[in-house]
Amino acid sequence: MIDPGDIQEQLDKVPFEPFRMRLVNGVHYDVEHADSITLMDRYAFFAPPKSGWFILDYGAIVSLESLRDD
Repeated sequence: MIDPGDIQEQLDKVPFEPFRMRLVNGVHYDVEHADSITLMDRYAFFAPPKSGWFILDYGAIVSLESLRDD
C-alpha cells in the first residue's frame, strides 16, 4: 500500500516528473500532469486527459515509478 504522502511528494517535485502508479492487479496509470490527480482521505481521484476518470483506493497502489528517461 502506498501512503498518500508518497504520492504528494511526487506531485510536489519541481519541476514535476511524470510517474506511474502500479496497482495490485497489474494495471498501471501514468500521471503525466500534477493537476490530473486529487488526493482525498482514503482515495485518489485520477482524471487523465482523454481517458475518463478513476477512483483509486490507496491500498490498491503498490508502487510509484518514475517515467523519466535516465
